[in-house]
Amino acid sequence: MKKLCVFDFDGTLVDTIADIGESVNWCLEKMGKPIHELSAYNKMVGNGMNLLCRRALGDSTEEEVQTLINMYKIKYQESCCVKTCIYDGVKELLYDLIEAGIILAIVTNKPQVQTDEIINKLFDKDMFFEIIGQSDRFPTKPEPDSLNYVIEKAGVKKEDVWYVGDSDVDIILGRNAGVEAIGVEWGLRGKEELVKTGAKYIAGDANGDEKCDSCAYPLPKPVISELVLKKDCTYTVSHSEKTVIIPAGAKISDVKGN
Repeated sequence: MKKLCVFDFDGTLVDTIADIGESVNWCLEKMGKPIHELSAYNKMVGNGMNLLCRRALGDSTEEEVQTLINMYKIKYQESCCVKTCIYDGVKELLYDLIEAGIILAIVTNKPQVQTDEIINKLFDKDMFFEIIGQSDRFPTKPEPDSLNYVIEKAGVKKEDVWYVGDSDVDIILGRNAGVEAIGVEWGLRGKEELVKTGAKYIAGDANGDEKCDSCAYPLPKPVISELVLKKDCTYTVSHSEKTVIIPAGAKISDVKGN
């Protein structure tokens, strides 16, 4: 069994897109710029606040970008927990992992101060061994520096680590750091992006009904079998060209070959 599970934040543990999008739109309106549908922000987030603001503005001057960044920092800090919520089953998952003796941590491109604000309001901060948001300490994901720091601080081997996230950035981060990465389909980017990026494991709602009658590839424990507790869904495991659907509620011991 693994020893350390490191999570992305936005789109993985918490649904933050409404507060992010509404805050950026408020700033854009104040600047006299066009606003966006909230769903458009799914593709703008993931690479840190600076790139979010550049993408929201489109063609613009550097002065306009810096103006939006400065406005957004203030507005979003005030509004980051208005509609933001924990995804169904995630809190139960975290407690189950802790009970199993697994160390939990967060590595995100969300600014540290905003990450801490949401953690303090929605989670028990003591659940996490380390929480690393965007700051001057490390380059943003998918550079592996922040994840490598957490692994070294936890004193575990890379083969004993999962990284769990919802976007291509997260899968690439796992690859860059040399750890197994698990994509979650319920987040902001969806299964197609994860598959395209080469995700070996994808957990979340699946459209198919194929059962895992035979699987020779060992599945991570307990994330794939327990990742979305309390939800009526299945788990999709992509390995090479084969996709295996594991029924919701199935235990790893039910999967042949493990």
